[in-house]
Amino acid sequence: MTITISMPHRYCVHYDDGVSKLEFEVEPLTGGIVFYSADPKLLSGGGVPITEATDQVLRWLRAKFSHVEIDASPKPTF
Repeated sequence: MTITISMPHRYCVHYDDGVSKLEFEVEPLTGGIVFYSADPKLLSGGGVPITEATDQVLRWLRAKFSHVEIDASPKPTF
């Protein structure tokens, strides 16, 4: 299984394991990025362990940015 992680624009990171595609929100900071790890958006597929995908995206972000803040709070529901 090949995993692809990309950042198509400055406010999201895509995770694709060939079966499922997820989108995580991020926010650029001066000298770093905030990673909103809770509640990724399922773009397609299903059955991917969210914690595994989150861990892989976090490792990818840490390799790309010198400072990564993690916000694991759930998105508000209105």
